[in-house]
Amino acid sequence: MSSIDRITNTIYDLIQMIFFDAFKAKLSNTNLYEAIGILLAVIVIFLGALVVMGWHINEARLIQVLPQFAPMQYNTALCFALSGIGFFFLILQRSLPSLLCGGLIFIIGFSTLAQYIFQMNFGIDNFLMDHTITTKTSHPGRMAPNTALCFLLIGVALMAGRLRIVLVTMSVTVLILASMALMGYFFYTDVLYGWGNLTRMAIHTAVGFLLLGIGFLMTALTRVYREEFKASRYSPTSVFIIVLVLTGYSWYGAEDFVYKRNQEYFENLVSDATSELKNRYSLYEQSLTGGLGLFNASEFVSLNEWRDYVDTLDVRNALPGINGIGYIHNVNAPDLETYLSDMQERGMSGFKNHPETEFRDKFVIQYIEPININEKAVGLDIGFEKNRRMAAERARDTGLPSLTRRIILVQDQEKLPGFLLLLPVYSEPIVAGTVAERREKFDGWVYAPFIGKNFLGDQSQLQRTDQLFFEVHDGDIGDPDNIIFSNVDDQQTILVSYKKYKQNIRLKIAGQTWNIVWRTSESFDPPANNGISLAIAMIGFLLAIFLYFTLKRLVRSNDIISKEVKKQIKEIAKRETELRAANEELEEFAYRTSHDLRAPLVSSIALIDIAQDCIQNDDKEGAVGSLTHAQNSLKKLETLVKDILALTATKNIVEENVLITPSEVIENSLEKFSSMEGFDTLAITKTLKFSGAIMVKRSRFELIIENLISNAIKYRDLTEDQSFITIKTYEFDHEFLFKIEDNGLGIDLKEQGDMFKMFKRFHPKTSFGSGLGLYMVKKSVDILKGRISYETRGTKGSRFIVNIPLEN
Repeated sequence: MSSIDRITNTIYDLIQMIFFDAFKAKLSNTNLYEAIGILLAVIVIFLGALVVMGWHINEARLIQVLPQFAPMQYNTALCFALSGIGFFFLILQRSLPSLLCGGLIFIIGFSTLAQYIFQMNFGIDNFLMDHTITTKTSHPGRMAPNTALCFLLIGVALMAGRLRIVLVTMSVTVLILASMALMGYFFYTDVLYGWGNLTRMAIHTAVGFLLLGIGFLMTALTRVYREEFKASRYSPTSVFIIVLVLTGYSWYGAEDFVYKRNQEYFENLVSDATSELKNRYSLYEQSLTGGLGLFNASEFVSLNEWRDYVDTLDVRNALPGINGIGYIHNVNAPDLETYLSDMQERGMSGFKNHPETEFRDKFVIQYIEPININEKAVGLDIGFEKNRRMAAERARDTGLPSLTRRIILVQDQEKLPGFLLLLPVYSEPIVAGTVAERREKFDGWVYAPFIGKNFLGDQSQLQRTDQLFFEVHDGDIGDPDNIIFSNVDDQQTILVSYKKYKQNIRLKIAGQTWNIVWRTSESFDPPANNGISLAIAMIGFLLAIFLYFTLKRLVRSNDIISKEVKKQIKEIAKRETELRAANEELEEFAYRTSHDLRAPLVSSIALIDIAQDCIQNDDKEGAVGSLTHAQNSLKKLETLVKDILALTATKNIVEENVLITPSEVIENSLEKFSSMEGFDTLAITKTLKFSGAIMVKRSRFELIIENLISNAIKYRDLTEDQSFITIKTYEFDHEFLFKIEDNGLGIDLKEQGDMFKMFKRFHPKTSFGSGLGLYMVKKSVDILKGRISYETRGTKGSRFIVNIPLEN
């Protein structure tokens, strides 16, 4: 029997021993939903226990499924076992065990998320297990942030499981996150099952959440809850929480994208600045190499020759980082007096060696130009100080350029940190050889004294930007005695910059190692900013609020409509033909309402998903376009909701007849619509022969007139040279007649039979509408006991005729 088979049998026996009695008692009094829920709970417990055992026996197939997949962490497996147990007791209606399991799961999920958010380590990730599998894992042993979020929601559901709204909301959210993760594995898109570069959700973790989400959702349908289940009651809160969770998911992804983009930008700045520093050093070394060539080409280089060479280089302008260029001669102690006399005879009166040292070899500065700022250095034995001596000896013995450690130049009045760069000079070129051979043929060094501030402080050339602070340390970071240069004087500024971006670079130059600390300055101008992620958070939050109150109103309107429908059904119970018509109309209304309300919501959610992808791909224009389309879709939803509410209001209104003047209503309507697009281009003709007043319900009469006039304006034919509207009123056979005709788009003959039905739109590309306008016109005409007819005006255009009895 294999180890996996033994583990499976052991876990099965354990589950049977713990839960069999309770399951047997429950089974006799259970329904299908509860039975499925119990089965799912047992599977989840088995899943968690199996992975726990996998960690203990180091079985990667149980932990990881496939080598390229993320592992299920130990804490994740424990939480699954606890979730299954808590869910099991929730079905058994035992609140205390379910509450305890939920509380523990909530604490683990919340603590893990806190570690990610605040970049802390509470020690819970490796508390029970040392993790050896870290594929797609940012912190060994730490469950993925989306995994922690799911467990947090499951913990809430278990603690408040008797509240159906909590159970439904949490389970739907977990199902969404689990489904996204599974889709990520299916389509090889790790952004769906991982947040940024953090730990990814394992594939069997996603399966476990999918099972738990289904189980919790089915539990909400059991007889544990006595009230009738109506999804519409829970949709506002559920949608609100789900949109908030998805907004948080999108916000975090955008934040991570911004951080990585800016980190890359910062690292590129550092790389460019470091390269320029290396190039600057190379330029200075090449200048010394030229001096080296001068000594190799001549048996003796005079002071004037050296001065002419340095003047040609134009050190002060072309090489502003150095104090000058000089030559150091290697003199043995017995030959020192002869050397000094010889130099004085060559025109360097007053030339003397200083300070006196006990070393047998003297490293005497023979020349240094320009002399006016380096006079104190002439005759200096640089071997008096260990840093100078060590670098000089290293250059002599290796034949390579050598840089001293941090020193203070004797000629520097400000006593600022600096260093020397030395190139060895031999009596004849040495390609290869021993240290002894180099020492035998050694003459001295061409060198340059540097002051750190002058060499590194010219940011305009070194960095090309003021976006970086940097410190150059000669050796370990943290020791102030090692600092060669720092362009930060204010320690508070340093502390602030630590909160942004920082990078340490080890730079080896001429046998010396510099540690350079790069930080962002207050002028750091990254390409990406948090405005995008903030906009996502704000839009998502506002969308959640909008959807909540919209759905709340829709639910309330639906309840009102439902009550009214029931009332009407009772009132018309005795009618065969009218009852069927009312039912058909009601079914059409319910279907069209749900369809037309759902379409903008689905479209908005899809557009927001597209906007998230655009943000992650740095497509700001695409993101803005998607969000704009989402906004337009929601505006259409708002218009539809208003029309539905208006329809509800007109159905329920109780209104008495009043005396009104039709011509006044017509004039007011034209004035009301005078600001509509295209109104000024219309030729409007009025023939108002009816100048009297009639007794009607005012709102109904105004609705008829306003809808017919606004339709004539909206659906004008833009291809016509001159669009017109003709309005006529007159009295005929004890009836008031209102006739309006136009040369607009009209209504196709095959669609005219449906023109007064609900949700019928004939020109949706021309103007958006709910399709309820003509339906409400027809209902209002019926309430006024009138008639409305439609005629096609010749080959195009429309003609509506409304007849209303004068004695109403």
